[in-house]
Amino acid sequence: MVTGGGRGIGRSIAIALQEKGANTFIVDKTQEDLILMKEEFPEINTLCVDLTKWDEVTKAIKDLGHIDLLVNNAGIVIADRPLEYNEPDMDKLFAINVKALVNVTQVVGQGMIEQGKGGAIVNISSNGSKEFIPNVFVYSLTKAAVDNATEMFAVDLGKHHIRVNAVNPTIVKTTDISRPFFELDQTEVVKSKIPLDEFPEIQDVVDVVLYLLSDKAKFINGECILIDGGMHCS
Repeated sequence: MVTGGGRGIGRSIAIALQEKGANTFIVDKTQEDLILMKEEFPEINTLCVDLTKWDEVTKAIKDLGHIDLLVNNAGIVIADRPLEYNEPDMDKLFAINVKALVNVTQVVGQGMIEQGKGGAIVNISSNGSKEFIPNVFVYSLTKAAVDNATEMFAVDLGKHHIRVNAVNPTIVKTTDISRPFFELDQTEVVKSKIPLDEFPEIQDVVDVVLYLLSDKAKFINGECILIDGGMHCS
């Protein structure tokens, strides 16, 4: 199951999983995106639900049955200015980026425990959780929370052979969540700090996610893997 699977990174992850033989579900609140996905990839299952609706999400995901692999991809970014943060934007960011992730993970995780076959969970975080990125203060706070949640879930679920990891990309080309960086002309500031001197493509993120979901990563648990071209070193 891939949350926020109607477009961007989530959509590409869902397609890649389906192509590798997984029975794939995508969860998204935008019905139009789900319809387009279904038209192009009719074998992919879709679920339209607003992830901020805690009880509705809990019931909807339980109704899907057992899930072996989960990608918590759904997330939003709202640009801000230093010392100009406001409560409504903070609530929106934490509702989607943190609370929804926790809710989905605990529901899916409990199902994995009951099934007794283990599983793998990957959270889409950001290098903003570890690096200073201008004008996304609150977004970066939420992603730091995602990293922390990843580590805590890895401990709680690891004893049930359920691995929980995260990937932390920098600005990824051609994604909606990267648009504010381009609109604020932040990209060159960020790019100047990347030794590889370029931004990752969506496929670069997809490849790491698929690896973490696979048995090839069977002893990787609680890690937050940077996909930033070495930015953290510079």
